[in-house]
Amino acid sequence: LLGLLSDPAATRRSAWDSAGQLRALLLHTPNRPVLLSTGPADAARALALDLADRPGITGVYAPTDLARAFAQSYSQATGRTATLHFRGAVHHLTRVTPPPPIVGHPSPATLDDAATVIPWVDAFAKSIGVPTRNPALHFATLVGQQRLFLWRTLANIPVSMAAFAGPT
Repeated sequence: LLGLLSDPAATRRSAWDSAGQLRALLLHTPNRPVLLSTGPADAARALALDLADRPGITGVYAPTDLARAFAQSYSQATGRTATLHFRGAVHHLTRVTPPPPIVGHPSPATLDDAATVIPWVDAFAKSIGVPTRNPALHFATLVGQQRLFLWRTLANIPVSMAAFAGPT
C-alpha cells in the first residue's frame, strides 16, 4: 500500500460533508482496483461519480456495502457492468497465542517439487477466485523468481506452501 501511495500516477480523492468533516477517501492507481476507505454509502457513490470519466477502473476494494454502492453508481454513470470477482476481509488481531513447535523446516521450492506443488498452486488460485490459465507456468515463474517456499517434514516431504506476489 505504501508503494501505491507514492505512485505519481495514483489518483487520490476525498468526500467531505458541508461541515467540513471527512466522509471517505479513495486511492486509484491506473489498471488496479480502487481502494476505498470506510464511510457512508452516499460518499462512496459521490466518489464513484467523480471517477466516472477516468479510464482504467478495474474494480473496487472496500467494505461490502460501500463496494456495492460504489459499483452501482459507477455502473449507472458509465454504462459498464459490475460483477463480483473477489470477496475478502480484514481481521483485527487482539491477542497472539504461540503455536506449539512444529517439526520440519522451510525451504525455497524448486522445479523438482512440481509434481506435488503444481496441484496446490492451481487449487489455491481457484479457491480465491483467481484461477491461473497455466498452473505449471505460474509455478515455474514463482520458483524462478524465488517467491515460492515450502515447509518440509524431517523426511524432506513438502506439506505446506507460501508465496508472495511482489513488493508491497
